[in-house]
Amino acid sequence: KSDNSNLKWLVNELGSDCLTVPDKYGDPAVLWAARCQPVDSLQFIFDRIGAEMFSLKYMKGETLVDAVESDPCRTDRSAKRAWISSTQRRLEASRPPAGSSAPTAASAGAKKQLDPSFTDWDFILHKNKKQLMGRGGFGKVYKVVTDRNQTVAVKVLPLSGTGQSGKLQKAVEMEKRGVEILKRLSHPNIVQFLKCEHKSDGLYIFTELVSGHSLLELMQRQNKPFKESGICSGLNFLHCQQRGAILHRDIKSSNVMLTNEGVIKLIDFGLAREIFNTCSLSAGNQPKGTWHFMAPEMLMGEGNSIPYSAKTDVWAFGCTVYELTTMQPPDGNEPQQRIVILRYGERAMPRIADGFSAGLKDFYLRCVDYDPRKRADTAELLRHSFLSASSLQELPTAKARLYVYAIIEQCFEQKCVDVPDVSFGNREGLSLCQGIRIQVGGAVSEAFKSAAGVTLKMERKLRATLEAGDSEELQRLCGEVGSNIELEVGGFDKQDFPFEELRKMPLVHHVACKPVRLSCLELLIDRFGPGCLKFRNGRGETPVHLAAQHQDESWMKLVKEKGGRGCLRIVDRWGKRVAHFAAGNRKSNSCLKWLVKEVGSDCLTVPDKDGNMAVHLAAQHQGIESLEWIKKQIGTDCFRLKTKSDRTAFHIAAQKSDNSNLKWLVKELGSECLTVPDRDGDTAVHFATKHQGIESLEWIKRQIGTDCFRLKSNSGTASFHFAAQKSEGSNLEWLVKELGSDCLTVPDCWCCDTVVHWAAQHQPVDSLQFIFDQIGAKMFSLMNMWGRTPADAVESRRCHTDRSAKRQWISSTQRRLEASQPPAGSSAPTAASAGAAAPRPRPRARDRVEPPPGPTSASELDPNFTDWDFIRQDNKKQLIGRGGFGKVYKALTDRNQTVVSKNYH
Repeated sequence: KSDNSNLKWLVNELGSDCLTVPDKYGDPAVLWAARCQPVDSLQFIFDRIGAEMFSLKYMKGETLVDAVESDPCRTDRSAKRAWISSTQRRLEASRPPAGSSAPTAASAGAKKQLDPSFTDWDFILHKNKKQLMGRGGFGKVYKVVTDRNQTVAVKVLPLSGTGQSGKLQKAVEMEKRGVEILKRLSHPNIVQFLKCEHKSDGLYIFTELVSGHSLLELMQRQNKPFKESGICSGLNFLHCQQRGAILHRDIKSSNVMLTNEGVIKLIDFGLAREIFNTCSLSAGNQPKGTWHFMAPEMLMGEGNSIPYSAKTDVWAFGCTVYELTTMQPPDGNEPQQRIVILRYGERAMPRIADGFSAGLKDFYLRCVDYDPRKRADTAELLRHSFLSASSLQELPTAKARLYVYAIIEQCFEQKCVDVPDVSFGNREGLSLCQGIRIQVGGAVSEAFKSAAGVTLKMERKLRATLEAGDSEELQRLCGEVGSNIELEVGGFDKQDFPFEELRKMPLVHHVACKPVRLSCLELLIDRFGPGCLKFRNGRGETPVHLAAQHQDESWMKLVKEKGGRGCLRIVDRWGKRVAHFAAGNRKSNSCLKWLVKEVGSDCLTVPDKDGNMAVHLAAQHQGIESLEWIKKQIGTDCFRLKTKSDRTAFHIAAQKSDNSNLKWLVKELGSECLTVPDRDGDTAVHFATKHQGIESLEWIKRQIGTDCFRLKSNSGTASFHFAAQKSEGSNLEWLVKELGSDCLTVPDCWCCDTVVHWAAQHQPVDSLQFIFDQIGAKMFSLMNMWGRTPADAVESRRCHTDRSAKRQWISSTQRRLEASQPPAGSSAPTAASAGAAAPRPRPRARDRVEPPPGPTSASELDPNFTDWDFIRQDNKKQLIGRGGFGKVYKALTDRNQTVVSKNYH
């Protein structure tokens, strides 16, 4: 807009982070304002986001300066140039001199500093109650207003009355330590300390009020990208203090705040410690922090010291970066005692998944090197190509998994502790092995090594028992296992898990989807607590989901009895509810019926993130009895409900290997449903051609005729293209018989692939021989839009069947074709010198006309005929075949030659 009033209003309503949100083409509001609005808008944006506006680059590498110089810039370009030049000079002047290591906030555009010299203050009340902002340890955080008219935060620690005087005293000492450190820190990425007051009823610690959320909270609340450059900048500042480095010692996403203005703030310095000029860098005999984020040297310290260093914070920072990409720290599914085993064995740290840049992956790996000497320091990280790339990188996040980190941090306050078994819902848990205790501050004890061996042995036994489905032995082992350990187990139904030979999940999940006794699950729930029913595997599935998909209603009744009705409403990461899993149960529909009785029939039409409903899944995985039962519950119209891709129950039923559900739906809804297209133009006819058999195709032909097999999707694929993607060639052969062999060479609209290309990728060598019998050597010369032939298709990664046999067939067939060709220099076949037959008058149409006997060599056909007639048999034209929308007949020309005529009507 030519003026900026609307933009200012929106920023006030939505926050300044909206200024840097890119559109589809990578252009944020900053770029548009530089093109379309006056110089006042640039000043307004600078006041909101500071120098960041100059470093932003967009999809084509454009900066703010490039936008002003571009053709679309519609307003006072010269004034904008002058403003940019003067502002950048001021920023340069405000930077620290060369050689100084601590980053500072730019003086320009910085917000007004808080005044710590206030003498009076009061709690801000809401409905006559103090505004509680949060809790931390033994303290509570409130909003207060000072006599300087500034709103700040105060953390109040009571000095008595908790009944845990020892732990309270340690908490107070930790807070005082944090206060002493925060007193001398001033950095835009660290929460600002104001003052501390010691009163008779408690300790009052005043800091700036950080309006925003921790990264952990944001991951649980919304889908929002993060920048880690601010965190790294803050860490670098901490580790470069002149008096000695300051170790945060508990870096994790819950201790990293993102303000409403998009600024990163490090909080909770209770565990922080200064390192003075010493080589040992040790800090007592108890590791502080959170186990999943602890550096390996902290877990395996020698003697009575824990080797804290700046590198331990770097390790935790790397784990936090990983957490922002996956919603959990590295090995987050593992109980904390297993973390010690994994780090002690130096098992490779999990990699960041595909979809993130190589720079980010290398940045993370530099943080989590097992050797502290090789691990990057924060100054090196700030110079890493990932942070100095053309644009500040952001970590995309998804909606948080409903996952509570099972960490008993109080154990770090003890010299000798039981190994806590995190049972994911039972916070107290059981010991890994009764009686085994660990000296946290010392080397890993022999007892602990023995416990690790016991655990591995138990894992092997459980794995073998689950794969064998031995309920009796499994029940015995479930009575002995000390934790809900994660196992990699095979032996799954290929229909349910077609691409996975092994699945890695916690024990309770495996029991929920294996053919074992219900008593095994009951025993595990009693041992680990009902919370284990809500813990999620790597796909976001709980044991409740898997039991609904693989077991009968008795398992659902047990889940409700042990875990309550809330377990029946758990949603996985894809938005699937328990009813979706029950509708995918191929063994029985009893779980689905029981759930509808418990939670109501509405669960049948609740969509997941892709719009799939239990109705759709039942049409794909269950039988007619289920469809008739659903009809009784909610009527027939539910089978017309669409997914986000516009697929209905009949599209999905056509993907079932048998056609009973599809026939039932056509009977209920009418045969026109067979040709209703989805968003991609695919119909039930297309899907049936790919997934079902000849019996289905003949049934469809009887319902709506043969022409339906010529219908094309949006990508130009017809039924014969789909049939060529089937693992065997019977459907394709049937369609060629019905439609004619010319369908084999019809290209699609996507890559101009023909049926021959698809069959070369998906079908066995017999299909290639069948195609060769139909169209001959022409099949080898067919090319798609990339110039690739069927031989190239065989060599592609999409070739799913016996590649070596196809190579051999192609090679031998091409050799035979080459051997049958005339020698070089010989001309094309011509009429034999014996002479052509003498011409004779054109015959009248009669019962049958036989062409005259020809010479030994076939005469050349003469295209100059002017008259012709059909050759008849029993007074009917002789139909030879069909092709496309035409029919092919025998005909006799006035040159007494028999030819074919293809007629289109």
